[in-house]
Amino acid sequence: AAMAHLESASKSKKIHLKKSADLFNQQNPKEAFAYIAANGLTSNPSTSQEIAQYLRRTPGLDKKVVGEILSKPSNMDILKEFLTDFHFAGLRIDEA
Repeated sequence: AAMAHLESASKSKKIHLKKSADLFNQQNPKEAFAYIAANGLTSNPSTSQEIAQYLRRTPGLDKKVVGEILSKPSNMDILKEFLTDFHFAGLRIDEA
């Protein structure tokens, strides 16, 4: 629920998201996750759902790094949460 307010984030929260994206893109996602938790953008420690929402909704994240995180077997819980954010119900496979 802590990430739900991202759409209406204050200026300081947007600055924190930008800083975390910069950390993330420097191949340091763990530091980025620690940063968002330390700055109140997620609970501390962050839940799998919060990390999944961060990966899905934070502008400017390196998609290759996102893919590397989601493909690790140890991050299966994050991948499951990430996929629940997509809404494919009622779509044909070529529309999804």
